[in-house]
Amino acid sequence: MLMNKTIVVLVVVVLILIVGYLLLTQTVSTPSELETEEMAKGIAEEGMPVEESDTEEMSAEEVRVISMRSGGFFFEPNVFNLKLGQPVRLEITSQGAHTFTVDEWNINVALEEGEVNVIEFTPDRAGTFEFYCAVPGHRESGQVGMIIVE
Repeated sequence: MLMNKTIVVLVVVVLILIVGYLLLTQTVSTPSELETEEMAKGIAEEGMPVEESDTEEMSAEEVRVISMRSGGFFFEPNVFNLKLGQPVRLEITSQGAHTFTVDEWNINVALEEGEVNVIEFTPDRAGTFEFYCAVPGHRESGQVGMIIVE
């Protein structure tokens, strides 16, 4: 009888240790604000466009259309280059409850799940701007991206 209790206690302790180990090793790693800016600078300096349109050359009046996806703590693409003064049309398909938020342009749009959500704006200043999901906990879990305007 005592031996059965000892075995049960050992099994419970081992299970608790395994679960604790799994929970501790599954951390979400998100880049710091400084790392995010450094990545954007590197992309801009190297001239590596992350998102290219099908059109070779566009004038400032042509609308740049970018198709995006939003889901469990991600945006895809999560970095793209824009031209100063060129109108932009984002077409975002969302999986779940999310927002597309850019503080510098006062954009905060709730994305309808399963729908193509359209957001139009014209970048009015050069720089690197963060976009993110404003649902509590999503930004902190890595649902962020960068817009590089040149």
